[in-house]
Amino acid sequence: MTKLAPCPHSGIATDGGSVCSLARVLVVVVGCSARTARTAYRQLELDEVTFREPVSVGDLVRFESAVLYTSEVMDVLGRLTVHVEVRANVIKPEARTSVTSNTFNFTFGVADDSGRSARGGGGMELKRVVPATHEQAYRILERYKADLVQRSEDESHTASV
Repeated sequence: MTKLAPCPHSGIATDGGSVCSLARVLVVVVGCSARTARTAYRQLELDEVTFREPVSVGDLVRFESAVLYTSEVMDVLGRLTVHVEVRANVIKPEARTSVTSNTFNFTFGVADDSGRSARGGGGMELKRVVPATHEQAYRILERYKADLVQRSEDESHTASV
C-alpha cells in the first residue's frame, strides 16, 4: 500500500497570464501517474477543473500532485485506472499567503506489456493508496463519489447507444 503523498514532480512556476498552463499541469500529472503505475499508461480523461481564485500575470504558482486512488472497477470498460489530483496554489510571498486557485482531476488507464489497456483480473496489480490524514481521506472520498456519479452517467450513455 502507498500513502497518499505529494509526487516528486510538483513544482513552482511563474504564471505568464494563461490560467495555470495545462502544459505545466500535464508535466506534473504525468510524473505522478508514472510513479504509481510503474508501467505504460494513457490519459483517459480530464475529469474536472475547479477554478476557485484568479491567477494574475506574474503570480508564483506551485503545483502539487497526488494519486488519490487506483481502481480495477471504476472504468465502465473494465480498464485499470489511476486517479490523480493536481492543485495549483498561488503564492504571494509579500503577504506570506498561499491559496489554492485551481484543482485538476485526471484519470489514467494503465497499459499492459503489449501497450493495450490493462483490464481488471488480468494479473496486473495496482498500488493501493492509503490516506495519512483525515483531510486526505476526505479528498479521496469526494473524488471517488464524483467518479461514481460519472460512472453511472457513462453506463447510462453506453446502454442507450
